[in-house]
Amino acid sequence: MKLKDIIKCFTEKCINTFHRTNSCHKYCKECIKKRNSESRKRWQNRQRDKDPSGNRRYHRVRARKHRFVTKEAILTHYGKGGELLCSWRGCLISDIDMLSLDHINNNGKEDRTPEVTGGYKLYRKVIVLGYPKGFQTLCFNHQFKKEFLRKRKIWL
Repeated sequence: MKLKDIIKCFTEKCINTFHRTNSCHKYCKECIKKRNSESRKRWQNRQRDKDPSGNRRYHRVRARKHRFVTKEAILTHYGKGGELLCSWRGCLISDIDMLSLDHINNNGKEDRTPEVTGGYKLYRKVIVLGYPKGFQTLCFNHQFKKEFLRKRKIWL
């Protein structure tokens, strides 16, 4: 390392020095981080100022409706008789907030990836795969009941 390659940071009142790896480096690591965070805040403020009408709120509401419609379509497809119902025998729960997608063979771990852990992303994956077999719609009570029965078999 040559003495001419060691330069002082260009930020005012910064006393850090560093080794110049190429000619475009002018700031030390701490100042770069600070400059990047400040520029991010300025960008966010500009975006907020560009959109005073609340367009982001419109898109957020629209996305929420789309997620609800997707969930309803998936749970209806896998529901009892192609309806929005719990698949457990004798259960008549049709409240979409109480229903969820269940793996029939308890093999949900195979479907989980870092990108797809459940919820809407799992619903999208099911649609992309063309509604594969191996899923059913269950209410939360019967999902827990199914798990208790599975654990009971292990204990006995």
